[in-house]
Amino acid sequence: MLKLLLNATTNTTSRGVNLEEDKETRDIVSQERVIVVSGTFGGASVSINVSADKINFVPLTNNVFTSPAAKAEHLPNELTVQAVVSNASATTNVNVHIA
Repeated sequence: MLKLLLNATTNTTSRGVNLEEDKETRDIVSQERVIVVSGTFGGASVSINVSADKINFVPLTNNVFTSPAAKAEHLPNELTVQAVVSNASATTNVNVHIA
């Protein structure tokens, strides 16, 4: 499992995580991933961005979370992924993982 954000309490952008980082523990052919967003949102939203070149990130369509959720996505291992927290409040404390 890849950790994008742990206990994010402010507006922040995670480091870019290449999906190949966990290739030793996964079936290399499988591109099905599960995005898991958990914690207390306190009005915040979490979006998932992807990049093919590790520099230019674009939003992954229909992947903005405003409450805890899990969502399956077809994501090739060559992509780099990042999570972005916006509208954080004093009660925001969110985590983002990709399995």
